[in-house]
Amino acid sequence: MEKLKTLVCFGDSNTNGVLPVHSLSSRLKRASFGDRWPGVTSEILGSGWNVVEEGLPGRTTVFPDPVEGDYKSGISYLQAMMETHWPVDWVVIMLGTNDLKARFALQPMDIALGAATLVKAVKRVEYGRDGVAPRVCLVCPTPIKEAGCLAPIFLGGEAKSHQLWDSFQQASESLECELINIGDYVQVSPIDGVHFEAKSQRTIGEVLASKLEECDRAS
Repeated sequence: MEKLKTLVCFGDSNTNGVLPVHSLSSRLKRASFGDRWPGVTSEILGSGWNVVEEGLPGRTTVFPDPVEGDYKSGISYLQAMMETHWPVDWVVIMLGTNDLKARFALQPMDIALGAATLVKAVKRVEYGRDGVAPRVCLVCPTPIKEAGCLAPIFLGGEAKSHQLWDSFQQASESLECELINIGDYVQVSPIDGVHFEAKSQRTIGEVLASKLEECDRAS
């Protein structure tokens, strides 16, 4: 009997499927699982895969949030997540957008190094299958826009977001992970400059499914 492969999708509100918001007081709306990128990826990969969605709105790479809470730091939850879903074959990490918030005052390389720290923490043999550490696909976030109600929160983040790809490439040189610049395929919604419309969610799911299938064929 073929073993079911486990893929963990580790991200923020864009993995959670939060739709673009018109005001800070708006109740967050979430796309259905089939319309969120992990759901699209699951649909394409098929029944041989167990796709686990781990998207938390506001999640950063490794930085505790002084406004929303320490639990928003990705590194603080990572060990529990990996032990919960063990054995894990693949982890897709798509984080860094929230690190662009003005309150953190981070540089692009700080954010990229935070993402690299997550990759290193995931690649442990005890989290994998049959003595093999999980494989990782690191996704560099799409550049944001300072638009709509979220613009004051991300003040100064738009310019930094366009430098993330170069920083992610440098920070991941020795990590032995797959790296995708998802900004090559999708753009954020002009409504709030951070979240994705349904069409972009589908595109992300398709791109990542294709990447994982390609890597599995080559292994």
